[in-house]
Amino acid sequence: MARKKSAKRKPVKKKPVKKAKPAKKASARKLTSNSTKAAGKKTGIGSTKSEVSDLSLMSDGSKVEIHGVVSWSGGGLSQVSRQKDWNLSAEFSAWKFPGGSLESEPLVISKPGVSENYGSRLMKKFEPCQLKRISGLVRKVKKTGNVYVELKRDLGASADKELRAFVREYRKESTVVSSNFGKLKEHKGPGWFEGERTWDDQRYV
Repeated sequence: MARKKSAKRKPVKKKPVKKAKPAKKASARKLTSNSTKAAGKKTGIGSTKSEVSDLSLMSDGSKVEIHGVVSWSGGGLSQVSRQKDWNLSAEFSAWKFPGGSLESEPLVISKPGVSENYGSRLMKKFEPCQLKRISGLVRKVKKTGNVYVELKRDLGASADKELRAFVREYRKESTVVSSNFGKLKEHKGPGWFEGERTWDDQRYV
């Protein structure tokens, strides 16, 4: 028997697959003096000089000069167990860069690894409501992202007019009347109330 010839299949031409172009890498923008000015306008704080106005935008270890008002609690010393050195910590209730605008978010100032004697002397320079001028390094806590300033030098008192005005308001006191305690003295800075009451022949302040 004669074999039937099978029809030859034409080879199918495969269309070339276009390779996707690699995405362009975003170039990191350098924080020059111009970009710093823009950052200052957005955040409303900080210097418009060559330093970044917002501490959170600065890299860990950046050098800064800060003018600030020590909070009502003042400076304090703490010691981690089994360690010889002490840590000084204080808080600025308001602060600013030289020539910058006022920032009212609290800023923690820390000086680790000091002796008890030196820490005690340094603590006296951070008494409540003092106007301070310091230089230090920006530090960032990796776990929380919180930012603080590590104290390097105490530059003495600040003569900033805006901070002086803040202190005047911070120190103001007023009198309020409570149904339980009578007249109370309100300290506006820390938000404390001061008063007294007699209970079972005992005087409580």
